[in-house]
Amino acid sequence: MRVGLTFLDRDNRWCRSFDGVDGGWQGLACREEGQWRVELLVQAPADTGELRQAGAGMAPELLAAIDARIKGEALDAERERAVVASGWRQP
Repeated sequence: MRVGLTFLDRDNRWCRSFDGVDGGWQGLACREEGQWRVELLVQAPADTGELRQAGAGMAPELLAAIDARIKGEALDAERERAVVASGWRQP
């Protein structure tokens, strides 16, 4: 599994997009009561091998789920490391 975006959702939960290393599936999980709960799992779009804009390789259902939940901006690498190191505490 590879982690994609990490963000705070409208319910103040940490969420992450992810995909399988085989490229066959993608999903979204959110943290509740100290555990990750998968909220969406979909088949990944076919990889054409062409250069694409960031996010273009995400399934439309995954993009819609992120758009419906995200509050603010996705974390950059530095902020994500800090949140993980804090035990997933809210900012």
